[in-house]
Amino acid sequence: MIVKVPKYAFPAILIAFPVAFGLYFLSTFLFQQYTDRVAYPAYMESLALEPGDIGAEPTADTPQAFSTADFETMDTFYTVGRLRNTPYTIDGENYYELELENEENVLVRVNWDATELLESPMRRMPVGKWVPLTQEQIDQVDCIYLDVEDHYVDMMGDFDKVMTAGEYCVSRPVYRYFYLGATILMVVLYIVLCIVFRKRSIEKQRRNS
Repeated sequence: MIVKVPKYAFPAILIAFPVAFGLYFLSTFLFQQYTDRVAYPAYMESLALEPGDIGAEPTADTPQAFSTADFETMDTFYTVGRLRNTPYTIDGENYYELELENEENVLVRVNWDATELLESPMRRMPVGKWVPLTQEQIDQVDCIYLDVEDHYVDMMGDFDKVMTAGEYCVSRPVYRYFYLGATILMVVLYIVLCIVFRKRSIEKQRRNS
C-alpha cells in the first residue's frame, strides 16, 4: 500500500523544523549564558568549599608532604610533583599517577582545577589525604611504576560531588523543557502550516477549474 503525501506537507515541515529548532538553540544558548554568569557561580558559593579543604588549594596552615612516609603521618597535606594526565580507571573513577619530588610514584584522585603549575612539569597539588584501597580496587590497578599499590591520595574530596558548568546547565529542569517546547512548537507549527497550504492548494485548484 502506497501512502501519498500531499505536496503541501513538504514546505510545511521545511518551515516548521528550522523555525522550532532555531528557537530551541537560541533559547538554550541564552540560558547557558545566564547559567555560566549567574546561576553556576551561585551554585558554587552554596557548596561552601573553601581553601584548605580536601581537593581545594592549600592554605598557609596546610603542611607540605615530601614522601609516602609523610602521607602516613599526616591527616591532611599538600605536595608537589609531576602529575601524568593519563587516567587509570578504578570502579569507574579516574585515578592519576603522581611522581613526587623524591621520585616515588603514587595514585591520586585529583581536582585538576585546584592544581598549580610551577616550573614545568612540576605542580603544586591540592590538599590531600592518604586513603587505603580495597582489595577489589587493588586488583584493578594497572600501573607498574607505583611504589605503593594499596593506598592512594584523595585530592578530590567533596569536589567529587561538584558538577561542571555544563553538567549543571543540562541538569536544570528548564533545559529539558526547551527541547519539549521546541518539539511541541514544531508539531503545532507544522499542523498550522499544513492547514494554510492546504487551503491555498484548494483555492488554487478552484481558480484553475
